[in-house]
Amino acid sequence: MAKNELHGVALVTGAGSGIGRATAIAFARAGCTKIALLDLNEIGVNEIKSALECLFASANVAAIVAAFVIDILSLESVSRTYSAVKSKFGRIDYAVQCAGIAMLIGRPSNSLEQFDKQIAVNY
Repeated sequence: MAKNELHGVALVTGAGSGIGRATAIAFARAGCTKIALLDLNEIGVNEIKSALECLFASANVAAIVAAFVIDILSLESVSRTYSAVKSKFGRIDYAVQCAGIAMLIGRPSNSLEQFDKQIAVNY
């Protein structure tokens, strides 16, 4: 684990799984010791929070890792979460947006609303 190569606060959306989870781990391994983890999946975001806390503890590095549940399709949720992150960390220096969803497009069971939701989240 690098020591303090990345100063500042990192924010990662979609941190509960996949690319977002890998990005959060990469920030920690690069020495970023203040990380805000955001995801709609409360279990997933709390699991990565615990994993990063263990990673920092095993390296004997003081760090602040916080998990936030967010619905990026809700302006109210985004505003509330942004305020909570700013309150916890004071600022945001790095922001990586990894939140995304995938559905099999074209399946008869998929509705136009599901397609619209996928586009809204991913783009």
